[in-house]
Amino acid sequence: MALLAAQNIKQLLARLAEHAPNARVVSNYKDVRGALAHVWDVEIRSDPKGMQTVGLGKRAFATVAVSTNLKQFTKYSRLQWRLL
Repeated sequence: MALLAAQNIKQLLARLAEHAPNARVVSNYKDVRGALAHVWDVEIRSDPKGMQTVGLGKRAFATVAVSTNLKQFTKYSRLQWRLL
């Protein structure tokens, strides 16, 4: 186990290449992610954080915006599986 997930992924890909040399790896998701947003939206939601201090003696309700591309990536992955 490495300290960073990116290093673990590189090690995993190397091991998969050893055990399955004929496997196809699709690694262009980062390149096409912007174009995919026109077809499959990125999910964005706002979650309340409650009362927060925003200045000297000032308090206000705060929200945090969360975006996830899990559904987009899953659909892209399934499309790639069908194309291969």
